[in-house]
Amino acid sequence: MKSRTLLLAAAMGFVTLTGGTLVTVMHMANAAAVEGPLGLYYSTAPDRSGLVPLNRATVRGDIYVSVDGDVTGVTSVTFWQDNPLGSPVRSEVTYPYDFAGGAADGSASAWSTNTVQDGEHVILIQVDKADGTQQNLFARFAVANTVTPSPSPSASPSPSASPPASPTPSPSSPPGGGSCALPKHPTPACTGVPAGTTLTTINGDVNTSTTGQVIENKRITGSIIVTAANVQIRRSEIHGEVKVAENGIASFSLTDSTVGPPSGCNGQAAVGDHSYTATRVRIRNFSDGFRNSGNNILIQDSYVHLCSVPGGHGDGIQGYLGGANVVVRHNTIDQRDQEEATSPVFWADESLGSVLENNLLMGGGYTVRLYGSGYTFRGNKVVNGAWAFGAVDSDCPGISWADNHLVTIDANYTITSTVGVLNCAG
Repeated sequence: MKSRTLLLAAAMGFVTLTGGTLVTVMHMANAAAVEGPLGLYYSTAPDRSGLVPLNRATVRGDIYVSVDGDVTGVTSVTFWQDNPLGSPVRSEVTYPYDFAGGAADGSASAWSTNTVQDGEHVILIQVDKADGTQQNLFARFAVANTVTPSPSPSASPSPSASPPASPTPSPSSPPGGGSCALPKHPTPACTGVPAGTTLTTINGDVNTSTTGQVIENKRITGSIIVTAANVQIRRSEIHGEVKVAENGIASFSLTDSTVGPPSGCNGQAAVGDHSYTATRVRIRNFSDGFRNSGNNILIQDSYVHLCSVPGGHGDGIQGYLGGANVVVRHNTIDQRDQEEATSPVFWADESLGSVLENNLLMGGGYTVRLYGSGYTFRGNKVVNGAWAFGAVDSDCPGISWADNHLVTIDANYTITSTVGVLNCAG
């Protein structure tokens, strides 16, 4: 580590560490401005007035980012931008905890969003407390300084093209999660552990044993093996797999949770294999996302981004001896970065069929592979040209196929145009 010169300016009440990117600033202590959970907030004014949550926000120009809320016992806050494995941007040791530091008069310094590209970004923080504990929090947000509005569905380039890019969901469809309700599709910003959630770390695997057991607000460094019925997993970060034991009774629901290690690539399937409901789940750093190998599965409002392992053949959702009563509704599956990929949706091996509707799919050798019969595939969007070989390779006579389209998207998974109707091709 490079040596740094410590410059103390007692009259100003701050310390600067030169020779690196880490700067520590001490402001005058104040009472918290936000009555809410500890988290990242932002204002458009240097006096921090009107602070609102940064997570899931769309920002532009100069903003003033602070850590606020329940700051009881906080001794320091360290900030990272976009890369938690890189050098921290700043470490603040007294309230208010400003991402860009503060001025001598107590006001916050501006962070210019023009210093980063338009699109999704994340600020991560480590909060150290007087009792020796730590919290790791983050906020995902979109920068939109030059983004122009997407055309409305009525502005289709071809008047002869039939259904618009984003049809109204059928009455049986849920409205979606948070800010990603249709016609939008899930992104990392509206899935996974909500910002401001305090997580208690449990090292190793967790084996459930009680019917109706609740696991919430946990960071589990291993896997969750569900051995009981109706287990509920909420607002948790699981670094390993979440799966049912093959005991004939196990089932679970997984809500507002992140599954996957913080880095690297796990070559297994993140969530499976039957008797589960997944809602607003974010899957990261797995080569396979969801697994369907049995009955009674509902996957909705979730986001999957897959990674590669040597010799792997990843799938966003794989039906391997898939069962009945399987619904996959309003999810985003991104397989574009996976070098050795099969498909975002791949049902084979005597699977019994399923309903797949209103999903946004991209990547794979073929994006859609459904073999056998008993499928409903409707209202889905496939990103044009993102595949290696083609959009569809399926047993078309066994599929009820309707209202599916090829589209283009921007960096935030917003549909920017409809290329045309997506037809089934065997």
